[in-house]
Amino acid sequence: MKKILICSSNITQLDSFFDSDFLKKISGTYKINFLIGKLNKKDLKRISFLKKYGDIFESSEINKNSLKNSFRQKINLFCYFGNEILKNKERFKNDFLIKRTLEVNAPHLIKIFEFFYKTKLLSFCVYSLSFFLRWNVINIFKGQDINNYDIVLVAFKIYDPTSFTDELLRYCKKKNTTTYGIQINWDALVFRIPLEKPDFLAVWGEQSFSFSVGLHKISPYKIFPTGPLAFDIYKNNNINQKSARKNLNLPENGKIIAICLSDIVFDDIFIVKKINELLKNSFFSKDTYFYFKGYRFGKNLTLKKSYELEYNLDYEDLNTHQNIFFWEPDSLNMEKRDYFRNFFKAVDGIISTFSTMSVEALLHNLPSIALHYNPSDYKVNTYGFPFKFYSYHLYSLRNQKGLIYCNSREELGDKIKDLLNNNNKNLYKIPLTSVYYDEESASDKIKKSIEVILTKGKRDKSDLGYK
Repeated sequence: MKKILICSSNITQLDSFFDSDFLKKISGTYKINFLIGKLNKKDLKRISFLKKYGDIFESSEINKNSLKNSFRQKINLFCYFGNEILKNKERFKNDFLIKRTLEVNAPHLIKIFEFFYKTKLLSFCVYSLSFFLRWNVINIFKGQDINNYDIVLVAFKIYDPTSFTDELLRYCKKKNTTTYGIQINWDALVFRIPLEKPDFLAVWGEQSFSFSVGLHKISPYKIFPTGPLAFDIYKNNNINQKSARKNLNLPENGKIIAICLSDIVFDDIFIVKKINELLKNSFFSKDTYFYFKGYRFGKNLTLKKSYELEYNLDYEDLNTHQNIFFWEPDSLNMEKRDYFRNFFKAVDGIISTFSTMSVEALLHNLPSIALHYNPSDYKVNTYGFPFKFYSYHLYSLRNQKGLIYCNSREELGDKIKDLLNNNNKNLYKIPLTSVYYDEESASDKIKKSIEVILTKGKRDKSDLGYK
């Protein structure tokens, strides 16, 4: 039986691997083991699930608390950001290029990179330090022989401050071990530029495919159009709305609009307060409900974080209207995959900041409001707007008809009414530019692609011309 090593910088990056039943589908065909960059030993649920399918190893080299290791990670991060700046310099204005690259993940490095870029030292430093990292490869899998595996699957997110993914790809290349990157988030291949690339790549949609060929210089015969593993949970979902609402402790009748708060700092406090005010003033019908889905937490922790990040204020308990509900993960006691299968069946529309939830709403034929204004105009402590709305990957939604744009705080109430009155006539099917989604699951496509890689070494004959 051939062997597969499945790798990720942390264990949560493998959620879609087991939520989609991908691990279950390949376990009868291949011997599986796992290599995690940094393993959270307290995450017993995920650990026990992975152990059903194989042994779990932690990369000791990545977690070594040493000056050498810390220095190497900093070099890798410098090369990663520097490489992205150099690859993007023909596309962005000079006064925007470095800010766009660093303001989310490393704003404290902006001035340093501005110095290297303006003095024209950046290209030399990135080239020299990248050469050093590739020449002086570290053993990412000490105590084991990676050549015992026929293929290494990598949860591919591109940006990785731990440097695990880049170190893994360098090590596998030195050992001549085949690597296969599985795209795990929507914007990665479009918004970011990888420092190190896998031998083969499974992509979410046409947009990711085009950027991989055109920008990342990965040849078509190495790219498989599989779609996202994360969307496999929606296959054969026969839950009806009544059951879904009961499962989520939501009102059985009436219309429910979900507000999907993301991990970016936006305008959460205002949105909660404004909807609360509109309900109290009978702006909506009595059977209109609002369901706030926090990014990771329930009401108290979500609002506490929002008050702190948006206004530098302590948490203020909001006395919300009876028609407002908050997701409370601890009280539901429901697995993530089961939650989302119920979620999109229970609600009648969503409001979000161009998140993946908007793509999933289209998949379920639900109308969406895209929050499309700059919170900084209203004295909110945020960053990156309004350009965040014009990131490349969002054009698969911007070019799609049927999305409702809320262009200011003042429009919110009226736009929600437009959403409530939407009869879905203006909705179009989920765009293939965002994700490939058809009768065949991503799990099955990736399983087949592994077989193709191991038996043929390429997807098609485009290697006639492509390198």
